[in-house]
Amino acid sequence: MPDHYSAFISYRHAELDIHVAEEVQKLLEHYHIPKEIQKSKGLKNIPPIFRDKNELPITSNLDADISEALENSEYLIVICSTHTNESIWVSREIEYFLKSHSKSQILTILADGEPQEVIPEVLLTDTVTRKDINGVEYIEQIPIEPLSCDLRKGIKKSKKDEIPRLAAALIGCSYDELVQRQKQYMIKRLAAILSVAFILVAIAISYLVWSTIRIRDNYYDALKNKAKFLATESTSLLEDEQRITAIQLALAALPSEADPDMPVTSEAEYALTMATRAYVAENGSTIDSTWNYQCADTVSDYVISPNRKYLAAYDSSSNLYIWNLEDNSLVYDDHADTSVNYISFTENDNLIVIEDSVIYCMDCSTGSQIWTSQGTEIDSIYYGPNADIVGNLMYLATVGNGIFIIDCSDGTITNRYDYPDYISHVSSIKVNSDGSKLIYSYDTEEDIYRTGCCDLLTGEFYTGQNDYGYISDVFFVTDDTFIHSHSDLFNRRILYRSE
Repeated sequence: MPDHYSAFISYRHAELDIHVAEEVQKLLEHYHIPKEIQKSKGLKNIPPIFRDKNELPITSNLDADISEALENSEYLIVICSTHTNESIWVSREIEYFLKSHSKSQILTILADGEPQEVIPEVLLTDTVTRKDINGVEYIEQIPIEPLSCDLRKGIKKSKKDEIPRLAAALIGCSYDELVQRQKQYMIKRLAAILSVAFILVAIAISYLVWSTIRIRDNYYDALKNKAKFLATESTSLLEDEQRITAIQLALAALPSEADPDMPVTSEAEYALTMATRAYVAENGSTIDSTWNYQCADTVSDYVISPNRKYLAAYDSSSNLYIWNLEDNSLVYDDHADTSVNYISFTENDNLIVIEDSVIYCMDCSTGSQIWTSQGTEIDSIYYGPNADIVGNLMYLATVGNGIFIIDCSDGTITNRYDYPDYISHVSSIKVNSDGSKLIYSYDTEEDIYRTGCCDLLTGEFYTGQNDYGYISDVFFVTDDTFIHSHSDLFNRRILYRSE
């Protein structure tokens, strides 16, 4: 048996009173005390509450357990109903409790009836000692209103507002403080629930988006594989001299009104051109294609590696391709994330690709990336397609940041040349064979084009004084002379010559 109780519940053992006593005990012993009040009062929960579950015999005195529980209880909670006045034990428990406690430590619960009718009369008055005008003390009975919890509308309807009245008394704080702390707790709890719900919704949406993308990609891959399969079958039928069926299969491997989602593949275009004999001369000429390398859209540019082993190209839809010229196999075929602006090979046959917002180097033997500018020092540079590669070094002309020299083996910046004040960017550049000079063209604010040279050994910029129309490109003739083409004529200009 515990040494101390927060309260003793006194009640008549009638159906309504028993139900109210059980519910009140359960609600109080499981009452959530807000953390701020826990810290200030040093209580994590309300201590145990004593409730006698047995009806005492009429002739019996209070037994030792009940007497001890009354003495060790901080408060007495009296269940007041129309049955209360029928119980002599409620009166005896009140009387015994008042031997060691004050009436301010007695709390009442209205289960039914009117307060003046159901609250024991002893709890409605109290005695006070007063003095008359002569200083003589006398005792006077005064009316009092015990702290009452009104549960006459039912536990479920009243517990939110009424049970905290009892809890505040047992905890030792004010009712208003307890209610305000509870509201703050509920707001925080609701915010936490909403946050979790928001996270779950975000996860669900992300999963749906990811699933949609995966389904789309899988659908595209399935169509691409179907197109390649039909193209292979078309080529096989053509070898068996079944040209009409071969043409039909090649057409089925390309987009049509019946299947508009079918992608355009180089295999399907090749199968159709072979089946229709599109590149075979009809006038007895012996000119014929040895191999046909196909892009999905109009070819924008193509380059061949220094040792003639690889061919790289990109089309107007930014599809990038790499072929092995030894066996004509397609090493790489993918759609770039942004527009491709420049491709060129290094001296060891690696391919440098410049897109709108990224530079990367590819291993042509595997079709995999060796390095990328994303997340590196180059990533912050705003550049265009103005670049030239000599040996294993790339010379990159940027907008507003000057000219950078980049090691193509790992993408690191090895040198930098800042523009003079009169140049913000250049249109085209070329580097001579020994890497000592770089020629360029640029336009002024008056839309006048000029050419110039950067001495890469000293970092000095030299600008020609002749004005031209739009200069489309510049080329080195020797290491010291260059030519350029512009909109008016094609002239050879000697700007600098080494001595």
